[in-house]
Amino acid sequence: MPRVQKFLRDEFEAKVFEDFQCPACRNFYETSLKQVIDEYVVPGKVYLIHRDFPLDMHPYSHQAARLANAAADLGQFETVERALFDSQEKWSANGKIEEALASTFSAAQLKKILDYQAAHIESSATARWESRRRSTKLRRFM
Repeated sequence: MPRVQKFLRDEFEAKVFEDFQCPACRNFYETSLKQVIDEYVVPGKVYLIHRDFPLDMHPYSHQAARLANAAADLGQFETVERALFDSQEKWSANGKIEEALASTFSAAQLKKILDYQAAHIESSATARWESRRRSTKLRRFM
């Protein structure tokens, strides 16, 4: 499900495909996307859509994307996105995403996000990614 940062919809729409464990995605976020959000999205000049693009080479990227989707449904996407990229080196080494986010969220806030993820995100996200992966593979061979 796309995550949308919407302040005022204007003529321009930008789509960002991110893998929260990807170092290049982190670099893009740090060097470009933060500025685009501050200068164009917040004032309503650009409508930004986030798309999950977890790569199979990153073992914890699906887990991070599911957590970000849960946070988005609770109105916390931007905070989680920033926290995931800021602490990427820490959690991408061991998969302990919740520990890395503990410095950003209170225990109660983090529990709320994780509970929501378990109840609403886990199975539907996995099914969507598997379906997309099969579709992509089929198109390659046609």
